[in-house]
This record gives sequence, structure tokens and C-alpha cells, in this order.
Amino acid sequence: HTDDFFQDLKLEVPPEGAAPPGGTDVAAALRELLKPEEMRGAEQYACDRCGRKCDATRGVKLRSLPPVLTLQLKRFRFDRKTLARHKVNTTVAFPLTLDMRPFITLDDDDADDAAPVSYEYELYAVLVHTGGTSFGHYYALIKDLHAGEWHEFNDATVRPIKETELLRAHGDPKA
Repeated sequence: HTDDFFQDLKLEVPPEGAAPPGGTDVAAALRELLKPEEMRGAEQYACDRCGRKCDATRGVKLRSLPPVLTLQLKRFRFDRKTLARHKVNTTVAFPLTLDMRPFITLDDDDADDAAPVSYEYELYAVLVHTGGTSFGHYYALIKDLHAGEWHEFNDATVRPIKETELLRAHGDPKA
């Protein structure tokens, strides 16, 4: 295994038609990120120690999390057939609080230390892209943590928004 450190988790967004009806959610994208890949047949792993190709399992395991967790939805894809980039507009629902405990893999040594740790994250900012792959505009939705109110920051304009606008902006189909 190799230990690696991350600044954000890059989550695949399934293209329209490949996602379940109504879109997907962050938990499904996290499960997909953490799903092990079996390397068999033509996909075997080239072992540096024995110099042969071997069956192997490759994957990502989260062993610890940062105080601030950044999730990036991969909304742009490159189509090798057409040699063009496409924006993926699949609906992705994101809860206002996210419990990451189901996504953490702890060693026996770490399990006792992790018992008092909270793996719950509160959503407090969303970066939204409008437009296509060649052009577009970004704006931010940010929560005032003291007042508990959400605001849209769009160039020189700042305006308060309702939670339903926030939910709609980040893909909640129920909003």
C-alpha cells in the first residue's frame, strides 16, 4: 500500500443516462470512489518485486479526514471518439450534513482513538458553474456560520438566499 495525502476528493458524476432516474448523490459518488478495482487478465499488476504480472486489487481507503473536507464533482468529461469535452449536468444531491463514518477504514490500532472523533461535516460553501465547456461563469453560495444564513456571491453582487435555492443550486431534486 501507499499512503497519500489529499486536499480534495474528486468524485465522478455519471453522465446523463448512466445515472439512476432523478440523478445521484454524494454518498453514491463516494462509494464509487472507494470501490476496489480487480486487476485480472490483461489488467494484471506488474509486480516490481517478483518481475511478473499478478492478480491484484487496487483502490482508495480513507484512513483519516481533514478538519475541512472539500469535495469536487467532476462535471467535465473528454470524449475520445469525438475528441471533445462535454459538461455533465447529472443532478447530484448533497445533504446539508454529511456523516463520513461509513467511508472511513480504520486499522484496529486506530479504532479506539477514532471513537470520540466526529466524522460529520456541515455544508457551508458551494461553488457553482454555469455555462458549457468552452465558456462559463462561477459563483459561490456561502453560509454565514454565525447567523446560519446563506448568501450568493456573484461577482460584485451579494444577496441572501433561502435554503431551497441552495438545495436547487447543488442538485437536490426535491427542492
